[in-house]
Amino acid sequence: MAQRILIVDDDDMFVQLLTLVLSRQGYECLEAYNGRQAIETIEVMQPDLMVLDDMMPWVNGPDVLRWICDNPATKDMPIIYMPGYVGGGDDIHILPDDFPVKVLSKPCEPSVFLAVVRELLPPEAE
Repeated sequence: MAQRILIVDDDDMFVQLLTLVLSRQGYECLEAYNGRQAIETIEVMQPDLMVLDDMMPWVNGPDVLRWICDNPATKDMPIIYMPGYVGGGDDIHILPDDFPVKVLSKPCEPSVFLAVVRELLPPEAE
C-alpha cells in the first residue's frame, strides 16, 4: 500500500503541484484546503506524513500543530511545515523538541522537497 501524504494549503495550485510531484514518486496524496479539513482528513484517513501551510482560513497551521500534539493518535506524525513568507516557521516552537518536523519555505525545489519527504518518511519494507 502506498504511503499517504496529506497536503494542506489554501492555494489550490500549490496543492496540485505537490500532488503531481508526490504521486509520480508513488505516494498516495490526500488534499485539504484549510485546517478544519486537515483535522477531519487526519481523523478519517490517518496519513503517514503531512505537508502544512501556516496561514489558512478557519483553522490555521499553528492551531493544527497544537491539535496534533494534543492528540495521542497523531502526536508522532511527521510534518513538513511550509510557511508562505520569509521568516515563517517560528510556530514550530509549540512542538516538543523531538517532534518530527522540518520547515521549508515556499517556493521550494521539488528535489529538495522530495529529499525531506524521504528523510521524514523512509520507504516501507516490502
